[in-house]
Amino acid sequence: MVTAQKRWSGFGGVRYSIMNLLKIITVFTVGHSITLLAGALGWFYIPSQPIEILIAFSILMSAIHALRPIFPGREIYAAATFGLIHGLAFANTLTNLNLDAGQMVLSILGFNIGIELMQLFVVAMIVPWLILLCWSNSYKGVRIGGAVFAGIAAIAWMTERILNQPNPITRAIEGLVIYAPWMIGALALVAVAYSSLFRMRTVNGK
Repeated sequence: MVTAQKRWSGFGGVRYSIMNLLKIITVFTVGHSITLLAGALGWFYIPSQPIEILIAFSILMSAIHALRPIFPGREIYAAATFGLIHGLAFANTLTNLNLDAGQMVLSILGFNIGIELMQLFVVAMIVPWLILLCWSNSYKGVRIGGAVFAGIAAIAWMTERILNQPNPITRAIEGLVIYAPWMIGALALVAVAYSSLFRMRTVNGK
């Protein structure tokens, strides 16, 4: 998506979207790799609670950005910053395993490769359908609905971590995880249907 007058104005094209997305994924991976390595090597330590609150806050900021661009054209810098934050949580996990130096290096390398592959897998499963929807008027509703859902989940997660008590929203969201493949399938069906309808209208319009 591209911006105009501090609002999302339209689809920037397939090539632009994919290239921009790959840049964001790459800088996010680089960001979390830096703090993952530094934290796992014991250069600093931050308790898990504030880190998890910051991660939830980063998700909230991303959701707000999806609704209304708050850092337009600077998504790469935001992704790098969020990557640094997420890497802190991963560092604590590796530190608690008490691995020796050689095992730590291999674990970090494997972990980073795994994260990168997982991100690419998620992109491959979801983004093509979103690109199809970008050509229709329905995309705005999907974008807003997804952003609102992510924002509510982030606020619920922040509340849970601050109060150290689970809440009904986080429990409900955790219960929805098992239905993720069905949700992606529904998104694919809607995208294909709207894409086909758009093409039919275009042909009839000619």
